[in-house]
Amino acid sequence: MKNNLFLNCKMMFLKLCIPFVLLSTLFQCKPEIKEISNDKKAEIEVEKEMGLGLLSLTFNKPLKFYKNPTDSVVFDQIEFIKNSQPETRGRLLFISKTTFSPYRMQSGDTDEMAKQNINHGLVRFGPELFFRVLEKTDSFFKVVIDEDTFESAYLKINPNYALYTELSQVYANSCSNCPGSNYNPDFYIYETWENYFKRLEFITIKGLDIYSSANGIILLEKNNDAFLPFQVTALEGDWIKIKKAKLYESYFDNTINYDGWVRWKNNMEILVDITEHTYE
Repeated sequence: MKNNLFLNCKMMFLKLCIPFVLLSTLFQCKPEIKEISNDKKAEIEVEKEMGLGLLSLTFNKPLKFYKNPTDSVVFDQIEFIKNSQPETRGRLLFISKTTFSPYRMQSGDTDEMAKQNINHGLVRFGPELFFRVLEKTDSFFKVVIDEDTFESAYLKINPNYALYTELSQVYANSCSNCPGSNYNPDFYIYETWENYFKRLEFITIKGLDIYSSANGIILLEKNNDAFLPFQVTALEGDWIKIKKAKLYESYFDNTINYDGWVRWKNNMEILVDITEHTYE
């Protein structure tokens, strides 16, 4: 896991009593290594903040970025084009003038990779684009477009897009002709950190203390078990409230009370391991 954030999906097979799971962990593949002076690094560290949460969106239209929220001239945009080259056919290309290095950016499976995954009982892993949100108003998002330099830009909110605050809302409105579905092919998903953590499949907290409350007394010191999966039920600042994850109770010692609070971050460092989805 890359502690200064942030995620790409990686596959990891757990040799436990479950078949296998795909783990999404907090790290990110960078397209290039950038040389940054020590003075600039110190300046960036001062500017860094965890932000409000995460923003993802559909790939149907170019994504336009502005240097200031009142600008009318776009400084850059990302266009989304399906790759048609024989070896990489099926991947999504992110086309822009500058190099974007956001929270998560990956092109997804090629057609051949998708075929192999499906043959192994998995799914096709599609393209992903996530930005860390520093500010949100009714008209724009301020997002980090480069996690190395902490450069930010503004995305103006398109009023014709649906705006979801939970991933479950996407599923509820994904059917174009189902009763109760407000289908819109274009949408944003803006998740606060709390909403994001609550919808995770599970987290693990190896090496962390469990507390009675945020900044309370220690209930369980330094959990060092290799695999104890928890669900998150609340978030307050640097702290999350946890309980045993459903379907995984057998991994816990039932004589010990594990429910409590854990520090999930220290400044910009993520302290817990995150699993977004599992596939059996």
